[in-house]
Amino acid sequence: MSLFGIRSFVKTYASPQSVELPLKDKTSLSLADLVEKKVPQLKNGTYDLMAPSLFNGDLQTMYAAGSFDNINQIYYGRRLVYWDDGSVVSVDYPIERPTNKADWEEQIKYSPLDNTPPFPPRLRYLRPEEINKIQNPSESAADKPLLVLLHGLSGGSHESYIRSVVDQISQPEYGFDCVVLNSRGCARTPITTPQLFCGIWTDDIRRFIRLLRKEQPANRRIYLVGFSLGASILANFLGQEGETARDPEARIDAAMIIANPWDLSHSNQYLCTSFMGRNVYNPVMGKNLLRLLKNHHKTLEQDPLFNYENRKKVKNISDFDTYFTAPLFGFDTAKDYYRNASSVHRLMTIRVPTVIINALDDPIVHKDCIPYAEVQKNPYVVLATTSLGGHIGWFQSGGKRWYPKTISNVFKVFDDLVDHEKGTPLVKVERPHRQLVNSDRLVK
Repeated sequence: MSLFGIRSFVKTYASPQSVELPLKDKTSLSLADLVEKKVPQLKNGTYDLMAPSLFNGDLQTMYAAGSFDNINQIYYGRRLVYWDDGSVVSVDYPIERPTNKADWEEQIKYSPLDNTPPFPPRLRYLRPEEINKIQNPSESAADKPLLVLLHGLSGGSHESYIRSVVDQISQPEYGFDCVVLNSRGCARTPITTPQLFCGIWTDDIRRFIRLLRKEQPANRRIYLVGFSLGASILANFLGQEGETARDPEARIDAAMIIANPWDLSHSNQYLCTSFMGRNVYNPVMGKNLLRLLKNHHKTLEQDPLFNYENRKKVKNISDFDTYFTAPLFGFDTAKDYYRNASSVHRLMTIRVPTVIINALDDPIVHKDCIPYAEVQKNPYVVLATTSLGGHIGWFQSGGKRWYPKTISNVFKVFDDLVDHEKGTPLVKVERPHRQLVNSDRLVK
């Protein structure tokens, strides 16, 4: 199949023993059939027309790097969540658009911090009374599903690919609430302990899901979606949780993994050897990470393994992972980090109904990284590949993105049809016995 043109074909993959989901009408439907028969965009063999001027993955990817500030203008209220070790993450909730500029300028004056970092566009801090309402929702909140979004490398809630999904799924026809979890230091989140994030650092999403389950009504449906590195973190987290993600205090009702670099070592090699990867994507991502270091280096220097002078050696993301990610997270080398953090290792232990989408022409996630074989052995996952789309591009003819409605339709189908009170059946996944020497989870 050609990886350029305007027709983007969908192909789906699933286990022959795809898990049977209980439906509200007292029947059941396999996860594979639910996706293919109830979500038109993911029907095997269907196609959509992509933008004629963006006829390959590089053009789609480079166009997607724009801010698109004139559309999907989501306003956010930020909540800082402090963990027991003194670290902090920020979570951003969509809020109503201010009635006028004067009201907005008054609202952004409030800050819980002494030295407030510059605000991302259309964001303010939530006041204590607003946070109190989030922490103590009315029972009616149980009727409205909640979607948690994880952004990509050094991104945040302000990214256009995040805003487009939030805007779509918040519309009355879907009716979801949303919250974006920003990775440490991202989107102008202060860093209070000497630690950044990486592809296998999953404790922040783990803690946040448990916090949500404490705060929200017990029967509220909570869904997750991750993009790019956020997809990698999500896949690692779901695999590490395994059956725990079914427990009441940690329950996740369904998830989607979008544009995930399943094999970080392979993706890194591709970025280092392809012309566009070597000269465009790799340097740009390294530069974005250096900007993150510049904003937070004073706190990070509390870690004796952090050497800010090494920033001068960083020309691309590979260098950054060599001099910062690997030593700060206890890996011998960047390659050691890539091998251990690759989420393909944890796909087989996912026990939450999960839909995966990857584009075959993604210039950052090579098509050879896509885990076809593992998907067809795990009854809890379904994979949909598209022949076109680039890296979180998928711009259609007319300029709209393909995936916001696709993602929204997947979660609406789960929410409208699946009987979550009965829960997803626990299916035995046959696997060869493997002796693990120690825990797979990264802790510090």
